[in-house]
Amino acid sequence: EIPAGSSFTNNFSMNFDGSDDFIELSSAITLSGVFTVSAWIRPVSISGNDCLILSSATANTDKIGTNGPTNLQIKLGGSTSFISEGGGNDFVTNVWQHLLIIRNSSNVITAFRNGSSFGSPITNTNTGNYNSMGKFKSVTFLDSKIDQVSTFNSDQSSNVSTIYNSGVPGDLTSLSPSHWYQFNEGSGTTAIDSAGGNNGTISGATY
Repeated sequence: EIPAGSSFTNNFSMNFDGSDDFIELSSAITLSGVFTVSAWIRPVSISGNDCLILSSATANTDKIGTNGPTNLQIKLGGSTSFISEGGGNDFVTNVWQHLLIIRNSSNVITAFRNGSSFGSPITNTNTGNYNSMGKFKSVTFLDSKIDQVSTFNSDQSSNVSTIYNSGVPGDLTSLSPSHWYQFNEGSGTTAIDSAGGNNGTISGATY
């Protein structure tokens, strides 16, 4: 077994064109209580809702993604929270960067970009249900490349640097993710969840 944080071979990511590309998950990913969300993103656009990662495909209820270069929007069960960065650790376009979001046992949500704190912690107690990657309330679509999208039913704050791994996506197996979309298939229309078996159907997005 490769230790968490070790690099491993994965030559593919998923490209969404911002027009109509998305992945429909077999069943919704539920984020309740303590959770962690990790993703690598390479946005073409970060204005408004363009860089959304997990979302409710048709409803205006659940979304996790950027909202401009200095804002991260966390929408859980209709309750919206913003984490705002004021220290210069901003999201940028056309560059691979890592996003990590953690809610602890006190319902405090913290965020990290490239292993460093992003904004100030906020509190949100709601439960989110996400049935899509790349599509939000039927009208907004992801304009970005994404890779290594994973969720955990645990607080991974002690593993921030390990997951970021100095900018090289690493093997997460020993951290026991609940869902893990590696996008390493390279072809086909199925996005495989190598941790939880909640595979997704790819619509338009390409490797």
